Amino acid sequence: MTIVDRSRMAKIFWRFAHLHAVLALAFTAMFFNDDRQILGINGWIKPIKFALTGFVYLGTLALFARLIPDSLSPEKGNRHAWIISIMIFGETFFVAMQSARGVPSHFNQTTPFNGVIYSVMGVMIIVNTISFVIIMRHFFKRDQIISGPLLTGIRWGVVLFLFGSIVGGVMSALNRHTIGMNDSGPWLPFINFSTTAGDLRVLHFLGLHALQILPFIGWLMTRPAPASAMIDAP
Repeated sequence: MTIVDRSRMAKIFWRFAHLHAVLALAFTAMFFNDDRQILGINGWIKPIKFALTGFVYLGTLALFARLIPDSLSPEKGNRHAWIISIMIFGETFFVAMQSARGVPSHFNQTTPFNGVIYSVMGVMIIVNTISFVIIMRHFFKRDQIISGPLLTGIRWGVVLFLFGSIVGGVMSALNRHTIGMNDSGPWLPFINFSTTAGDLRVLHFLGLHALQILPFIGWLMTRPAPASAMIDAP
């Protein structure tokens, strides 16, 4: 198999990942300088979480880019890297913009403007998911650069990521995070999962971050054993 040069594709993801790292630092500074609350918590916690998630997600795709088989053309890979990166940045931007205005970003249809913002964010996530599938489906083809536990981890990570995305769609349809009550506290610190009701964000979180957890486990399983462990006992 020919190994395609994915340096351009990886660079696109890395640049936007670094941008999200800078945004996370900026939002953290706002957290300490703006004590306004949205739904009972500091309004800048959500932008911080989205910036950190964007950094992890885009950084993960940057690492995966060099492992994609040559069935994905460089031009198509670069194009969808741009699409994904811009969609994730756009969502982070709108979450931060709404926090700066002192209003919720999600499930907020209190005014036509807020409703449009929420709808645009939904479209961005759908576009991101479509581009994600177009890229990552190549890990399910027969000819691969990698194999073994790492490939299996990536494949299951993709499947569970899509499951997590579906859970996100369910939350959007329900217009809330929780089951059995409206979205309200008390929450767990920072992650803000409900402590008094079922919270779909738990499944959403685990599904999305399986994209990092399972490939990492697969990578650990492919690492060579320490030299001391390879010495035969006398």
